Amino acid sequence: MSGTKRPLQSFSSFTLVRYTLLIRFVENVVRIVIWVAAALATVCFLTNEAELFYLLQDRLDVEATFGSEEIRKVVIDQSASKKVLGADLSSKFLALIADLREARFLGELADRPAEHICEGVFVLRYKLGLNLDLELEPLMREEVPPENWKETHRIKLRNILKDGVVLI
Repeated sequence: MSGTKRPLQSFSSFTLVRYTLLIRFVENVVRIVIWVAAALATVCFLTNEAELFYLLQDRLDVEATFGSEEIRKVVIDQSASKKVLGADLSSKFLALIADLREARFLGELADRPAEHICEGVFVLRYKLGLNLDLELEPLMREEVPPENWKETHRIKLRNILKDGVVLI
């Protein structure tokens, strides 16, 4: 009898219930994963990469507002940025915007801006190129003391300056 196989032992009803519950659990997990994937695909098809930033902005720490519709368009639309600034400066500009998006507060950025008072308002100017600067205003509930700008997490993107004159 050494060459014959033993018949399978029957599963207990408790074991069958456990397997059934496990199968249902896995099915529900798969349904959730499919639903999330479909939702993400829908968001990706309905928006471009820059718009996703604004959809997900609540998870970001530095909150940006815009001083004008033109500056908003250049931030959101990469082709508009390239058209206005050129390919090289546009990539530097968008890299700075990406750094701002990822920072928890302004002091976290590697680049140090120049500090200015413009029309009675404290502003920061980040170099984009030899004669091009991004001007932003750190925002707080009250006026931002110049020594506290590194702690701010809300900003207003005011202008892009060329040779100190407003380009956008």
